[in-house]
Amino acid sequence: MAVNSVSARLRISPTLEINELVSKARADGKHVIHLGFGEATFPVQQDVLQAHRDASNETSYMPVAGIEALRDSIASFNSDRLGVKISPDQVVIAPGSKPLLFALFDILDGAVLLPRPSWVSYEPQVLHAGKKLFWIETDPVDRHSITESSLLSAYRKAISEGCIPRIMLINSPSNPTGHVFSANCVRTIKEFCKSKEISLITDEIYSDICFDETQIGISAFDSNTDDSETVILTGGLSKTYSAGGWRVGYAIFPPSQKGETIRKTILAYASECWSAASAPAQLASAKAFSTGEGQAFVINEKYSIDIYIINNPQSGKESEFFADCTRDPLCSNPVCDPSLSVRERAAALVKVLNVEEKLDTLVDKTPGVPRLGIWPYRWWSEALHGLAYAPGNYFEDSGNFSSATSFPMPIVMAASFNDDLVFAIGETVSIEARAYANVGLNGLDFYTPKINLFRDPRWGRGSETPGEDPLLAKNYVASLIHSMEDQSSGYKRIIATCKHYAGNDLESVGNVSRYGFNAVISTQDLSEYFLPPFRTCTAQKQVSSVMCSYNAVNGVPACADSYLLQDILRDHWRWEAPDHYITTDCGVIGYMVTDHHYASDLGESAALALKAGSDLECNGGPNSWLLSAWNRSLITEREVDRAAQRLYGALVTVGLFDNPPSLQSLSWDAVNSPSAQQLAYQSAVGGTVLIKNDGALQLSSNQSYALIGPWVAATEQLQGIYYGPAPFLISPLPAAKDLGINYTYVAGTGINETDPSTYDAAIAAARSADVVIFLGGIDSSFEKETQDRESLEWPTPQMELITALAENAEQLVVVRYGGGQLDDSELLTNENESGLLWGGYPGQSGGQAIMDLLFGKASPAGRLPVTQYAAWYADVVPPTDMSLRPGKGNSYLGRTYMWYDGEPTAPFGFGLHYTTFDVTIDRTPRWMDHRPIHNGTRVSIQSVKGSADWMELLELPVLQIPVTVTNTGPVTSDYVVLLFLKSDAGPSPRPLKTLAAYTRIKDIQPGQLVTRDLIVNLDSLVRVDQNGDRVLYPGKFDLFVDLDATATFTFKLHGAPLTVERFPQSK
Repeated sequence: MAVNSVSARLRISPTLEINELVSKARADGKHVIHLGFGEATFPVQQDVLQAHRDASNETSYMPVAGIEALRDSIASFNSDRLGVKISPDQVVIAPGSKPLLFALFDILDGAVLLPRPSWVSYEPQVLHAGKKLFWIETDPVDRHSITESSLLSAYRKAISEGCIPRIMLINSPSNPTGHVFSANCVRTIKEFCKSKEISLITDEIYSDICFDETQIGISAFDSNTDDSETVILTGGLSKTYSAGGWRVGYAIFPPSQKGETIRKTILAYASECWSAASAPAQLASAKAFSTGEGQAFVINEKYSIDIYIINNPQSGKESEFFADCTRDPLCSNPVCDPSLSVRERAAALVKVLNVEEKLDTLVDKTPGVPRLGIWPYRWWSEALHGLAYAPGNYFEDSGNFSSATSFPMPIVMAASFNDDLVFAIGETVSIEARAYANVGLNGLDFYTPKINLFRDPRWGRGSETPGEDPLLAKNYVASLIHSMEDQSSGYKRIIATCKHYAGNDLESVGNVSRYGFNAVISTQDLSEYFLPPFRTCTAQKQVSSVMCSYNAVNGVPACADSYLLQDILRDHWRWEAPDHYITTDCGVIGYMVTDHHYASDLGESAALALKAGSDLECNGGPNSWLLSAWNRSLITEREVDRAAQRLYGALVTVGLFDNPPSLQSLSWDAVNSPSAQQLAYQSAVGGTVLIKNDGALQLSSNQSYALIGPWVAATEQLQGIYYGPAPFLISPLPAAKDLGINYTYVAGTGINETDPSTYDAAIAAARSADVVIFLGGIDSSFEKETQDRESLEWPTPQMELITALAENAEQLVVVRYGGGQLDDSELLTNENESGLLWGGYPGQSGGQAIMDLLFGKASPAGRLPVTQYAAWYADVVPPTDMSLRPGKGNSYLGRTYMWYDGEPTAPFGFGLHYTTFDVTIDRTPRWMDHRPIHNGTRVSIQSVKGSADWMELLELPVLQIPVTVTNTGPVTSDYVVLLFLKSDAGPSPRPLKTLAAYTRIKDIQPGQLVTRDLIVNLDSLVRVDQNGDRVLYPGKFDLFVDLDATATFTFKLHGAPLTVERFPQSK
């Protein structure tokens, strides 16, 4: 007799089959360590055994739901365990939890989400119930935890295949991994299921057997009566009470209307399938669950076995991912021969891998090749302004390797206009990163720096960038890559990744999100504005890695755009080396299906990305969609080999196969060193900008102060976003105490909510103090990844309080924090507000830096790296319009200081000092061959001589401008020299001005005169035409220092235009 096709695929459960084999072997006298079956071996309590014996004569059918005594004891047992009220009427008993799980899969509607790996019986149960199964991929590196991104990836895969997930099952502690989901993880899962209307089944059969008693009681189940959330808990007798053979399981349903419907349906289902669980087993189980003994077993260390270590035999953290070139078979492969080239070493390794191993190399959660001694590796560590929390970053709970130096965010670094400072920060971060890598706590590659320009003032991630100017961003990334990828040891210290390529500067606006946004960018704007930082990063500095972005550019998703990845990046910029690879942003493969609708399914999406030039799939794991693409012949082995060789080539350059002693010696003492602490403080001081000073600053320690505002006691807020645990966080409050000033602290308001309990006290404190210092602004609740701002205005509760303080205080000084600028016009025009500083996100010593600046222990010299627009700008310029030049899309206003012709609240480059400076160009500037060039001189374009290579020609120093700065005031201070250019050369419209060069002169003493040569490269003189070509046109060039043009110089170019770069055109 034939069976149906689904049933024909069923096999004996592997765990039961193994159990029977073990039993047979033991019967034959063999000694077997049984790891194949989830059976507890603790002794059953004697009173429970006696209860089973006493009930052996009970032969009647029991109620379908189970006997009341057992349901009552299970409800009480779990109420105590979980701290929620559970009624016996919510409980259903079955002959083991297996039938209940199958029944739930059978009666509930929709597709099923299931973590991988999972217990072996879940999958066949789902399939036999006729449901579609979609795997939630987990990561062996973090013991298979579930993340929001992995949930979304599985959900979107289901949607892309025409299925709607309505069921999800989790098992914690997990079989087979042993992982116990954290409270945060459980919360993430519950919120996800609630948002997607998914019924969550939480199988807690192992919940009372933990290695740590603090993990007992972490559960997704609660007493929610709201139908918007459905969580069903299953458990049983087999593990907690070592009585698997008695076959008693249970399910607890939520007390909601939906939960009651499911419970009644299960009872009807049970009445037709198993009728009731065994009577003697139920009566004994009632005794077991009601005794209060044995309810939670905390495993003694001597009985525990770490299966993860058995599967991944490694000798300590030092070898957690460094390949083992000391043993066969790897040691005989040329990849272990440091005398060979990077290309030869990588190719030799890839040659001995099978296709599945190669494909598993192309995902961020690569399992490695254990048979060769190549261990799992996680391509996803973060170090934007210090080591940060990320899938590839780990920190100890305390002691060594529990923290790392937390520098100011990049927007603050940029405000210092100090390339040497940026270099030093990159050097320090990479040294600390390598020290962590040496003990296996992060990888060797880092998704940093972020070099998209801060084009729109509402962008939630603008604080991660070096501002709105291309030259500033180019110098920033050049300094970082030079220091982070230092090769003085013969190996790169770390792998840096320039992101997000390209046109990525929007998170979420209305119903438009970054995942599906199509950035329509003209070729002119692309070449002139959006790409130069990436050209510096790749063509000039030859960074190891580039990350392509979520968005599309002109209709093609960036990670599938061969024009961006191949024609421009690899061909035109000649960024093609055996260690250069492109990683997708995380989850891109799914978004190209679900949001861009560019591919029909995930296999096709993965193939399109690989063929276009992407090498690494971020948020991918073993058996990724690349395998699907391979099985359907959508990709070739040559394409797979090319990507795998690039990735292994990059790992060769950082010593994965050699673990060089010079880098291996970096350890905990290299983290947060005294010099690193001083650098963090200096960078916070250097990037702070003084925007207004009506004589109030510097403050005197002899006065009384009221410290008011939501940032006075800020700690983690100082770090902004993309941060990790800092060794310490100095908020303004303890910094004020350290200064020894007389102060009163009252919060007065929250970031965006009025605090009635302290508002009146703040006003009273203001009236009684000589000076009020208000510290406020915005934080990551306003701006962060996935969240753009809608408004440029100050949060209303803060502005209302500031206005009241100004009316009641004798003197008011405001310190504004946050990455994006707010409209300060009310403060700048308010005569009762005497001083204003912007501190951004200043890092671990931010509070000390700002207090030292306020009280004159340090001098402000930072400059705004962005334009501060009036609040109305956000009402008339949509963030989705990518154009820079004034046009219909941006209400004919233009963007950035180069094209915005309106009156900014505070312009790009603005910044005051505590002293005064006289700036002149007294000495004669020199043209490229060092010949003198006088004011008004005409110079022939044909005199520009240099390399025939267009990239080298663009970087050619053509003009040397000696600028003399004299400190004419009473305070020692730095001074940032900004050299702007305005020209009538080339077609209109022309930029209002551009930054041609800059430098920061440090510690100029009162009366001291300092001269610095500012070097103008040819790239600053060319214009970009509509084709994206860079052309040197004849015309007049006016150079001037600072916003007030205190010193000027003019020269003219004549002759035929010279096309320096011919930009590739999209096919």
